[in-house]
Amino acid sequence: MFEPDPQHEDEKPAGEAPPPVRTGPPWERPAPLLHRLLATTQGLLFHPGHFFSTLRRDGNLIQPLLYAILTGIVGGLAANLYVHFFGEPLPTPFKDETQLTLSQRVFATFFVVPVIIPLLVLLTAGAFHFFLHLMGGARHPFLATARLSAYTHGATSLFLLVPGMGPFLQLASYIVLSILGMADIQETTRGRAAAVVLLPFAVLFMSCCVVTLVVSTLAPGVLE
Repeated sequence: MFEPDPQHEDEKPAGEAPPPVRTGPPWERPAPLLHRLLATTQGLLFHPGHFFSTLRRDGNLIQPLLYAILTGIVGGLAANLYVHFFGEPLPTPFKDETQLTLSQRVFATFFVVPVIIPLLVLLTAGAFHFFLHLMGGARHPFLATARLSAYTHGATSLFLLVPGMGPFLQLASYIVLSILGMADIQETTRGRAAAVVLLPFAVLFMSCCVVTLVVSTLAPGVLE
């Protein structure tokens, strides 16, 4: 009998490239802070396919959350300054009797955003992973989904630097990138990933509609 040649044992068919090694984004490698921040953001926004294919499913959640908090502070500060000097980009149906000073807005950005961002990341990741389980698409642990959510939320927060259209650009890019990333990180189809990402937003939208209807019925003065 012939024994397999060890030199050719691991050869792959011609034309089939090996999958990228999941080394993680630049944010998780030793380098100056600004370089890591810019390289990670550029990779996610302009080369999402490569970014998600190299994003680690394991590791810790602290580094992705720190990235999301830092970019969230930058974007949140810009959004608060725009609102303070130019007002809300769109009128709100609810009365707003509070007029925050500039110092209060800066304080809220630096001390409230670092608390809100991790909660938002974990809540959205939890919702995504819940629907993944319902659809049988959760091939990897919750940590993989949470890391994806943190980086996606962090990078898209910088769209708040755009006056007026920032919140809408952030939401649209977050949905698109979350779908692309979910398909890769959980090794599922893009159709299933789209359902997983859009369903929580649909549930939230319907809940807001119900609350608005109830409030307008029971306390019509609130919406005047």
